[in-house]
Amino acid sequence: MKRRRMAGAEKVRRRDRPDAAGAPVDVRAEIEALVARHGLEAGAADALDTLVRELKSDAEYLQKKWGTGATNRMADSLAALELEEVRSARRMADIGSGGGFPGLVLAVGLPDAHVALLEERGQRCDFLERTAKAMGLDNVEVVRGRAESWEAGQGTRDLVTCRGVSGAHVVLDWAVPLLAPGGAAVIWQSPRNAERYAEEMTRVAEANSVHLASIHSTGATNRFAKHHYVYVKNGDGDGA
Repeated sequence: MKRRRMAGAEKVRRRDRPDAAGAPVDVRAEIEALVARHGLEAGAADALDTLVRELKSDAEYLQKKWGTGATNRMADSLAALELEEVRSARRMADIGSGGGFPGLVLAVGLPDAHVALLEERGQRCDFLERTAKAMGLDNVEVVRGRAESWEAGQGTRDLVTCRGVSGAHVVLDWAVPLLAPGGAAVIWQSPRNAERYAEEMTRVAEANSVHLASIHSTGATNRFAKHHYVYVKNGDGDGA
């Protein structure tokens, strides 16, 4: 680990992950590039850098599941800021937050939003609470338990996100009760078989009083990249 002092503060420059050619990658530089690309506020790079550090220092299952390729997952998470439904959110819930993707990352990108991280596994809840504090996030609440059991959140969210948790048809069953009318559920899904998946999910959406508003491709080509499927809950008077 190589340390450099920048602007009066100690910054950690990590080159602990090789690229495809075997050359070391500067994780901090990748984070700073993401922050610049999305126009995030001052301090965002430090917060995201802290997330990587916490992932790599935590229990083995967190290191294995989320520590490798963390900046690729950050890029995939922050790409959702290209969606108006995400940028305008003020009350967000992330289902199955796990290692913080996309929940903790979007909490950095949406400092004015209240972000509820829904997680049923106690060890991961502990990680999320500890890491949110270390990242300096005061807009995050960790909700311990299953999404369908969170009665206080029902009908209150203008955005519900979910990445890499179960099938999207199940996620809609969890997400829709949390949405206010007109709210949006954004589901990260592999781009493989995207057309067939969209057709299937359009049918599922109709049964859940939502409609598939758009499919957003991040344009990324790494193996962590997903498509964003945006479902909007029908408002009063809208058709199913």
